[in-house]
Order: sequence, then C-alpha cells, then structure tokens
Amino acid sequence: MSGIVFMKTAEIDSIKHFYLKQVGCTVWLDQGGCIIFQHGNFLFGFCHSSQAEIQGVITFFYPQPRQVDQMYDRLRKYAVSEVKNNDEYNIYHFYARDPEKRTVEFQCFNHALIPYLSGSELLLPSCSAKPRKMNFEFIEKIQEEYELNLAEGFDNSAYYKLIDNPSCLQDLISPQPIPTKLNNQKIIAVAICSDPQQSDFYRQEAGQATYHLILKARLWGWSPYWIKQIDQDKIKNVINIPTHHAVDSIIIVDGAEKQNNLISNHIS
Repeated sequence: MSGIVFMKTAEIDSIKHFYLKQVGCTVWLDQGGCIIFQHGNFLFGFCHSSQAEIQGVITFFYPQPRQVDQMYDRLRKYAVSEVKNNDEYNIYHFYARDPEKRTVEFQCFNHALIPYLSGSELLLPSCSAKPRKMNFEFIEKIQEEYELNLAEGFDNSAYYKLIDNPSCLQDLISPQPIPTKLNNQKIIAVAICSDPQQSDFYRQEAGQATYHLILKARLWGWSPYWIKQIDQDKIKNVINIPTHHAVDSIIIVDGAEKQNNLISNHIS
C-alpha cells in the first residue's frame, strides 16, 4: 500500500520549477489543477488554491553526506541554515525554503536503515547507500527467501557460497581485476552455484538466484558487481563443491563488513 501527501499552493508554476529543476524530483502524475511529484519512494503533491499551505516540513533524505553537500551547494540561495550534524537525531542536514516559504529539509541519516529503496531505484546501475554486515547467516536467509519465492512444485538446484578472502577472490576471477574502486575496501563475494542432477533447468534457476541476490543486496544498501568470466574448475576446487555442479556467476559486494563469526559454508 502506498500514499501521497497533498498541500495547497497559490503558485503552482514556481513550485513545479523548484521541485523539478532545483530539487530534482520527477512528475509522477499531472492532473492539471494538481501535480504529484516523486523523489525515490516519496510521493507528494500540490493542488492549486487561492491560499498556500506552508505548515510542516518536507524532508528529502539521501544515502550519503556528500549528496546533502551537493544539494546545499545547489540550493544555497534557498538555504536558511548551514549544513551540519544534528547529534540529537543522528543526522546530517540543512533547511531551505521553497518559493512559498515552506520549510524543506535535506538530510542523511548517520546510521544504518532498514530497506527503503523503491523498485525503480533497485534497478539503477549503481548504489551508494551505507553498507550493512554480510555473513553466512545473511546469505542463508536470502537462500531461504529465494526458495520460498519459487512457484509451488518447482525444483531448485541453485545455492550460494560465500567468499570473504579478497586475495582468494582475485585469484578466482583472474585475469579480470577487481574493480579499481574496490581495491582498498573490504570486499566479499558470493558464488551462485547449481546442481544439474536436481533440475533440468539448473542454468535458469541459477540465473534467477543471481538476480534475487543482486536485488536483495541493493535493497540492503550494497553495490553488487557481476563477474561472469570465471575458471569453473579452479573455483569449484577452491569453494569445495562437487565437480558436476555448475558455477553460474560471482557477485562481488562493495563495502560489506567482514565478520569474525562466519561459519561453515565459506572461504576463509
């Protein structure tokens, strides 16, 4: 279920220009007398009236502080406060005024959040949200969710193997280099494997499991990188799976925090 917040405006043209050109929203629906904007998963609208409603605060939040800084630079002439940390609410933010003097806030939370990305954001090519911890238990949970999402009566031959050793990972995907921007970060990866003896459609099931993992990773704020050119024999030996199993792909995870309590099904 979704929702929309509506406000009255006496200057719909200037409001449209501000939220589209200055803030970077898109038009979700134009009804003539009312216009509805979208910013990520936030829908809010303005309806033409003889008097504007300017109570309350419209808040836009971003994954990283640098994006708040960018908005501050862009909206400096509208800003009514400096950009700063707020220790009480653990946010980084500033306030501005729109053309009708509504208070508009731009902020970043200085802590991890539960998933909030919209479907369209999940399909963007990159993700800049803050990372959460990834370990075997989390991968196991994704595996369970993936299997639950399968249609009743369908076989599942696909499964995940966690790799958390960067040097081992580099060896596995050689001669492809780990993306340059990841070289100085803690990275781990997940191999998506399948068992041909369990299903005639093991390739398709591994592909489905790969996309499930990518979308789930993005939902939790990671940046997944898909590596497909791999040495099958080498990786099977390293991750210790049967030689008749297939390795569909490796997903590199950007910025995940390495854990000391990783258990059983992983490379150390």
